[in-house]
Amino acid sequence: MMRWNVVLRRMRDLPAALWAERLEPRYRALQPREQRVVLLAVVALPVIVVIFGLLLPARDRLEAAQARVVQLQRQRIEAERLADRLRHAARRPAPENALAAVEKLARDHGVRSAMTRIKPQADFSGRQTLLLQMRGAPFARVVPFLRGLIDGGLEILQAKLSATAVPGRVDVRLVVAR
Repeated sequence: MMRWNVVLRRMRDLPAALWAERLEPRYRALQPREQRVVLLAVVALPVIVVIFGLLLPARDRLEAAQARVVQLQRQRIEAERLADRLRHAARRPAPENALAAVEKLARDHGVRSAMTRIKPQADFSGRQTLLLQMRGAPFARVVPFLRGLIDGGLEILQAKLSATAVPGRVDVRLVVAR
């Protein structure tokens, strides 16, 4: 323990001893003008080291960190927006194939046996468009079928109903889209 105290005391006294033994005689040998330059350097050098060695790099790191925070906040906002979009999309059921929906509705309403044609139509808007034709379908079942198409999310683009020779029966031509 005594040994460390001696070492610490010598380290503390080292700058004073260095100054007294080596630097002071050289400093006194300088001209007054040179002494002022040395004093200026002794004062300016630590200031320069603090400014350029500590403060400016710290400021640069701070600016980089602030820019990163702004970037991360933007990413967080975008992630929250996408999460909300996904949550809302998950609540809506996936759209059913229009052909499958029409087939199911036709069976449910008892008009499938009257269908003579179900044909997909070209639609460049990205919607599923179908041409439906029925011959001799019971009118009392066609009207609920049409209502079911609308309630099922299908849009009736064209509809033509024609009376047949048999009372209560109609020929139907529809263009529907989803």
